[in-house]
Amino acid sequence: MRMESAGSTACSSYAAGWWMPRLAGPLITAVVVRLMLLAVTLARNGIRPLINPDTTSYLEPGRNLLLHGRFVADGVPDLLRTPGYPLFLAATSLAGLPAAALANVILRSSLCFSFGNWAAQSSTTAASRSAQHGSALLNRLRL
Repeated sequence: MRMESAGSTACSSYAAGWWMPRLAGPLITAVVVRLMLLAVTLARNGIRPLINPDTTSYLEPGRNLLLHGRFVADGVPDLLRTPGYPLFLAATSLAGLPAAALANVILRSSLCFSFGNWAAQSSTTAASRSAQHGSALLNRLRL
């Protein structure tokens, strides 16, 4: 039993030490670079590069849901997508498309941090379970 608890303690301390020093720096650098590129793009070209062919297909139903309580585009319910991202985009675009783009960069970056943290915890949990299973097998073989 002592081997099992020692294995899980080693794995959890590994997760705490592995995640922040190794990944925080590159992820923060990536966020800063994306924000700088967004700033340069807005300064050079205005908001024109932020408007893609499908931008209105996200904005219109999101704004209709936000302002009128109906998820519709051109008077027809939008069945192509779920309302989460269009609602987020509509709410942040009320302050202007540059604010929506900034919020989008922040959202995507936070998802990278969250996913990286989840992946680190999942891998150490799997390693811990594997170590516990292996030590239990060794204990059975010794008997």
